[in-house]
Amino acid sequence: MQKGRKGQFHNRPNIALRLAAVMLMLVCISIWMLQGLFAKYRTSSSGEDNARVMSFGNITLTETGDFGTGGGTAYLIPGVDLKKDVSVEFTGSESATYVFVEVELPAHWSSGDNIKFSAFTNRVKWSVADNWTYLKLQDEPTTEFVYYCEVPPNTSLEKKPFIAGGKITVDSTLTKKDLETIAGLPEALQINLRAIVVQSNGFASPEAAWASVAN
Repeated sequence: MQKGRKGQFHNRPNIALRLAAVMLMLVCISIWMLQGLFAKYRTSSSGEDNARVMSFGNITLTETGDFGTGGGTAYLIPGVDLKKDVSVEFTGSESATYVFVEVELPAHWSSGDNIKFSAFTNRVKWSVADNWTYLKLQDEPTTEFVYYCEVPPNTSLEKKPFIAGGKITVDSTLTKKDLETIAGLPEALQINLRAIVVQSNGFASPEAAWASVAN
């Protein structure tokens, strides 16, 4: 009997050790969970605010043909079209953008529908290529016209044509008198083009974006 009782008392330290091990394990798990919880809240409560300048590519207006690159002189010959290849290239931006083309014409030019530019009752005329939108300005000057296209972010514009067909049509019925009148004008027949790109973010409309350029 004493042996049996001695054996029972002998097992009590083992039970205590097991309980201690379990408690230690629970404590370790609790500490690990708390560390994870603290780390989570520490990470979420302390962030970093960084700002940098948005990348903005280059815009290029290329002009070739009878007028030459960067200007030149072309001859008006009845019935012979003038070559005028104009293209706009933009390497892109991280932001959505408006690409504008401003057309400045001498005062003796006029436009009936804002698409075709004509002089002397359409004796000399040309049109804007497709996918350019005319910008309707409130104070519209008679010799200035602005067109635009929209470019999504991180997208390039690869040599987008501006003048339809790359030509200026010269009427075959031009007479010697007509040519003399043209030659005697105070301003030469000319087309001045300028390409500008503006981010669309921050502007309510393309009109607002262009107003920021004009101002």
